[in-house]
Amino acid sequence: MKHLIAAILFFIGTAESAVAQKDPLNHEMVFVEGGTFQMGSDSGESDEKPVHSVTLSAFNIGKYEVTQAQWKAVMGNNPSSFSGCENCPVENVSWYDVQDFIRKLNAQTGKNYRLPTEAEWEYAAKGGEKSRGYTYSGSNDLGSVAWHYINSGSKTHAVGGKQANELGVYDMTGNVWEWCSDWYGTYSSNSETNPKGASEGKYGVLRGGSWDGDTNKCRSTNRFEIASYGRYKVYGFRLVLPAATESAVAQKDPLNHEMIFVEGGTFQLGSVMELILRSGERDEGPAHSVTLSAFNIGKYEVTQAQWKAVMGSNFTSAVNLRDCYECPVESVSWNDVQDFIRKLNAQTGKNYRLPTEAEWEYAAKGGKSSKGYTYSGSNDLNAVAWNIDNSWSRTHVVGGKQANELGVHDMTGNVCEWCSDWYSQPYNNYSETNPTGASGGLYRVLRGGGWDCDENLCRSAKRDMYDPVGRYNRNGFRLVLPVE
Repeated sequence: MKHLIAAILFFIGTAESAVAQKDPLNHEMVFVEGGTFQMGSDSGESDEKPVHSVTLSAFNIGKYEVTQAQWKAVMGNNPSSFSGCENCPVENVSWYDVQDFIRKLNAQTGKNYRLPTEAEWEYAAKGGEKSRGYTYSGSNDLGSVAWHYINSGSKTHAVGGKQANELGVYDMTGNVWEWCSDWYGTYSSNSETNPKGASEGKYGVLRGGSWDGDTNKCRSTNRFEIASYGRYKVYGFRLVLPAATESAVAQKDPLNHEMIFVEGGTFQLGSVMELILRSGERDEGPAHSVTLSAFNIGKYEVTQAQWKAVMGSNFTSAVNLRDCYECPVESVSWNDVQDFIRKLNAQTGKNYRLPTEAEWEYAAKGGKSSKGYTYSGSNDLNAVAWNIDNSWSRTHVVGGKQANELGVHDMTGNVCEWCSDWYSQPYNNYSETNPTGASGGLYRVLRGGGWDCDENLCRSAKRDMYDPVGRYNRNGFRLVLPVE
């Protein structure tokens, strides 16, 4: 009998450690197909109402909660109250602690991990497109899917020790509460697409219940608000890795710059007087008619990998993610970019160049497909841009935000983009065809705003300038290729 008990205990111990990752920097992910679901509950707490329709794009979510071993591999310490169990979820971490972990993890891996939004979390917990409508994540039987106050022994347990949900994701109910990226706020009754939560607030959001949670707290729709700096032995997290765009933009050949054809046409360059007076940006006027010939523009900003393939080095600053090869190169001067273009053209036999300021604004506004948005692709800045409110003070992998009408990414935010023109003001007060800017000057033009820019600086008509020999950690570029 003693041998049988020992064998059982050995088996349990093996099961508790079976999900241990050989490489603690490798976070096993589960693909979640995009779809539409009903967020919230009519029978739950008041903050779970109103139930409303939410549509989400595809994403990848951590198969398991982040473990103590994975935290220690990145941070060099283990803050957990239940330490000594490397495959148990890390806990006793605040939202801000998690952001620090993610920044360091992304710097080490070149990926773009983040916390799930509250909507992504609930959608995945409910099983996404495979949902069977369970109360808890994967079952109506709490004990089969969760470590909770009845069966946990008042502690965390190794991740993956309970039944997975419909998607194959473990522990979205119980074990530890999981931080989401959102500020805590009230739900809207309106249908939403890829919501990010309140734009500001006092509290962060935790989901899923924990080892001390009851049947109510462990429901998939239950919400828990807490100060973002709070640490407790029930607070942990899992990661999300954006799907497709975050990895699909990697170029197998870094000398190949994917281009988008821009049909020639006529548009109004600049802002009308009403907007100029409102923004105070008098160099955006007078608005005037500009006609452009067709051209090709980079689908993405030039990346660190593409720069390094030509120049043999990476100028990216320590503020951003050096060796995040799919992030835009930055801290490059206008003169540096000219050197890059000369070498790239010599290697490829092509005739890449910077866009003129007029070409840049025409493409940013969507060319002949323009819908008149304030930002490139939307009136919702966060939908199309990494900016001061969502960037975590750094650049991100190119193509991670919604494209504009032409299919071009990141013309708003991420990095400011050099144009070929000398900066001058005001604009000419007459119609122009293929203008190339002033014949000389002190500064070169930058456009589009960067990761540290606000809603005014990110407008498609907004102009900026910088010394052509100056390098700054938000200044990058994209290329144009003339139509042959």
